[in-house]
Amino acid sequence: VGDQVVTLEAQRPEDAAAWRAAAGLASGVGDVEVGADVTTLCRTGSYGKLTALLSTGEADADARDVETGNPALLEACERGLVRCVRALLDHGADPNSQAADTGITALAAACAAGAAACAVLLLARGADPDTVCADKRTPLLAACEQGH
Repeated sequence: VGDQVVTLEAQRPEDAAAWRAAAGLASGVGDVEVGADVTTLCRTGSYGKLTALLSTGEADADARDVETGNPALLEACERGLVRCVRALLDHGADPNSQAADTGITALAAACAAGAAACAVLLLARGADPDTVCADKRTPLLAACEQGH
């Protein structure tokens, strides 16, 4: 039903609200609820919902989790979710974003997780491989410590 709403919005925006209400969906794009949390969508690998939300222009690709302070990009990299990483970067996420408490970068998180595709994408988009985290580790060291 959510895809039908998106299709309908593209064809007849004036009818989209009625279709959303009939389908039990919140106002927004597809089945993405208003106020959906970018970091939660990254943490759960909800690529379709993430891209729909980012496409509205109302979501911040550099959003941080309210509890941990981790940027959405780091959450996606820790889980090796390359499609989410690409979506965030395509919508302006900082490839050098760091966790508030540990200073771990998205690149270091990807390297520690063995998420090579995420690491390559981050490097191609300008991530600094020499950034040192608060614990004095670089992305290379994080990868080596985890056997990658």
